[in-house]
Amino acid sequence: MKRLLAAALAALLLSLGSLGHAQGQPTASVSGRVVDDQGLPLPGVAVTATSPVLQGSRSATTSGNGDYIVPFLPPGEYLVEYALAGFQKRAEKVRAAAGQTAVRVDVSLKIDAMTETVEVTANAGGSFDRSAAVSTTYSVELVNNLPIGRTPLAAALLAPGTNNNGPSNNMTINGAPSFQNLFVVDGVVAQDNLRNTPANLFIEDAIQETGTTTASISAEYGRFGGGIVNAVTKSGGNTFSGSYRSTLNNDKWTALTPFPNDRRTDKLDVIHEMTFGGPILRDKLWFFASGRHRKQDGTAQTRGTNITYDTGDKESRAQLKLTYSPNAKHTFRISGLEGRRTLKNSSFLSVMDLASLYDEKLPQSFASVGYTAVLRPNFFIEAQASRKGFTFENSGSKSTDPISGTLLVDGITGFRYNAATFCGVCTNEERNNENYIIKGNYFASTSSLGSHNIVGGVDIFRDKRLSNNHQSGSDYRIFTSDTIIRGTDLFPVFDENSFIRYQPILQESLGNDFRTYSAFLNDVWQVNRRLSLSLGVRFDKNDGKDAGGVVVVKDSAISPRASLTFDPTASGDWTLNAGFAKYVTAIANSVAD
Repeated sequence: MKRLLAAALAALLLSLGSLGHAQGQPTASVSGRVVDDQGLPLPGVAVTATSPVLQGSRSATTSGNGDYIVPFLPPGEYLVEYALAGFQKRAEKVRAAAGQTAVRVDVSLKIDAMTETVEVTANAGGSFDRSAAVSTTYSVELVNNLPIGRTPLAAALLAPGTNNNGPSNNMTINGAPSFQNLFVVDGVVAQDNLRNTPANLFIEDAIQETGTTTASISAEYGRFGGGIVNAVTKSGGNTFSGSYRSTLNNDKWTALTPFPNDRRTDKLDVIHEMTFGGPILRDKLWFFASGRHRKQDGTAQTRGTNITYDTGDKESRAQLKLTYSPNAKHTFRISGLEGRRTLKNSSFLSVMDLASLYDEKLPQSFASVGYTAVLRPNFFIEAQASRKGFTFENSGSKSTDPISGTLLVDGITGFRYNAATFCGVCTNEERNNENYIIKGNYFASTSSLGSHNIVGGVDIFRDKRLSNNHQSGSDYRIFTSDTIIRGTDLFPVFDENSFIRYQPILQESLGNDFRTYSAFLNDVWQVNRRLSLSLGVRFDKNDGKDAGGVVVVKDSAISPRASLTFDPTASGDWTLNAGFAKYVTAIANSVAD
């Protein structure tokens, strides 16, 4: 917990110094127009949004044209109420989702006939999201009831346009390569630097919902070519709540094996998950904490020699999240998630002896901090910073000695022995990133040209990887022509087909530093109750140095975005959407470095 609090405080200091954010911990806005039963705009209507996921309430007042906007709403179910003297009050139930940045709700108020009534509509046409953006959101309650894994990736694969037919069954969106997607967890870009696959750091019961956006995406978002997967964890509330879950496994339950001397550990392995959240100060300061512990013991066998050995996979994950709203205009969020994993007797590819095994540690962490402010009824700002860390420790040979640290590879089978692949006593490999953004929203209401929700800002992303990538402890690999096996003893065979490969690292890695500087501007223009347009442009400029300090990336690109939504009846019963967008992917670390 001390490490977790330190990570959260470090992220806070990082944010205050940079005013940044990681492609955003998603919040939504509810906007629309209020008219009377004759269709004339109503100014001065008090609009109030309340929800169990919201600290206090959020309010707005309609403009002279009847337009309003309520910004920075965390994902969840909302009751939006409309009140004006002389008119009947009205209430609408609205859902703000993780992959849905704006919800359009147009309502009409009836003249008060001596009595006051409240109308609540669960799925009114006015609450239909009139947006061309193709997004799907699945809550944790739904995912728990489906026969799928409880991971964000499993939830994202339910969305149309997604598939797991990429290399190694990785997810593709709209046919784009699997490394061209963007995965975000609580504002942290949660991807591996090398292959861009999603990091396996989450606590399943802590996830509130997962949103997937696949088309007509706002210019606020960049560095992808397929789509965006956005997972949001819970934030606590005004009541204390928690959960506990255990999952049972036993190595002996999967004891089928062709090897006669195989032995299995008849031991029950348990995965524990716990969550707990609630108020520290009601409507002011909430906390949410969660944890996950897994310890799985098993056995494995070497190839060719059939030596049985013990294996272990021990992992602990912990999360702490704080949400503070001193008033309805300002909100601060701090989130930290840390994982510590140890693999006992790990190996790379197929090995023939116990000297090729090593105990590997894989620590990783997410940290993010965000701030939102309503400076004026029609002007808002948002800032967020995030950092992701992932390290390989002790991953490889335990010696740099020319004999005990040299890897032997059988020339016929490709099996490995004598020493582990890579170097576990050399420099640890680190795969990290940092992301900062600040943006402002301006809401403009006009009498003849509808309303405009304009967002603009800057975004800085740093891809940082440090790897010396020794292929063995001694930097030597010997490829034999064959290997003679006598029980557990191995005797390499050398002839004219054998060779020695020496791969020294003459210059230690400085670590790469790939930076993408971006600016964006996007306008959601509600022309009238039937037609809305989204027009945006994003500028991305790359500037990066490889592990030797050489500038290898220096380019830029402009990506325009445009979409429209047409509702012929202005009721939300059905809409026609069309969009055009150009997306610019992130720097390919494996190529640039």
